[in-house]
Amino acid sequence: MNVFDYLIQQRMQVQIDQNRHESMRTDQMTVEIEARVRDLEKSTGALWSLLKAKTGWTDEELIEQMKVAEAAHAPDHCPICGRRLLVKNGVSCSWCGRRLDRKSSIVGCDEAATDE
Repeated sequence: MNVFDYLIQQRMQVQIDQNRHESMRTDQMTVEIEARVRDLEKSTGALWSLLKAKTGWTDEELIEQMKVAEAAHAPDHCPICGRRLLVKNGVSCSWCGRRLDRKSSIVGCDEAATDE
């Protein structure tokens, strides 16, 4: 093996190690997000059970209200990546991470994000 091959092999190994580390970090983040979602599901279910018991509202009424809310607050699309925003009033795109201009009702990218 010559010096050039050795250097290429070393660079490849560094890249493999970086990719492995990034993959493990992504896996850990996924586990944490899944745990948060489960906690939110439990909290939401408990709140709904409490509301039904206290108010007498029905599941059908909740479903109808969810449809109304979704229609009224249908997410826009990110002006940077073009994907559908998961959160209408979020400060950044869930997909590309760019900050969104929330000063007006129009979803756009603020100047700081476009200068990056």
